[in-house]
Amino acid sequence: MAAEIKESSSLPQKTFSGVGNLIKLLPTGTVFLFQFLNPVVTNNGRCHAVNKYLSGILIGLCGFSCCFSCFTDSYKGSDGLTHYGIATMKGLWPSSGSSVDLSSYKLRVGDFAHAFFSLIVFSVVSLLDSNTVGVLLSFFRVHREGAAHGVAACYRRGFRYRVHDVP
Repeated sequence: MAAEIKESSSLPQKTFSGVGNLIKLLPTGTVFLFQFLNPVVTNNGRCHAVNKYLSGILIGLCGFSCCFSCFTDSYKGSDGLTHYGIATMKGLWPSSGSSVDLSSYKLRVGDFAHAFFSLIVFSVVSLLDSNTVGVLLSFFRVHREGAAHGVAACYRRGFRYRVHDVP
């Protein structure tokens, strides 16, 4: 009986641990910024040409921020303050005359893997947002004109194109 209780409590713990590890992939500030600005930039999913461009720019900038943050690091200097820099092949840059050895903060293969996976996770989060789908994929909205004719109409910039249904 005690073993059953222990196993049942470990499953939620494993689940929360897995979700926590997934959340660690994304920079929290970037995701918050995207979630905050996305309804404004996308006009709550309403399709206008300017909203498509602004939404694309927002996704691009936030995606770049997710990748770029994987190549940054911080260290405590000899003055006791926290300093920030960008990891390079030789060490952390800019190293502003610090007495701390910054050669251990080199780029590694894991940094590139982390950047790749954080970009993938951010892409999934951003492209599954209902406002983003409403704006970026508005070309693929299909409206039925009549079930008897089997014709659908796609709307783009006010022009109507006829597409025959595939059986």
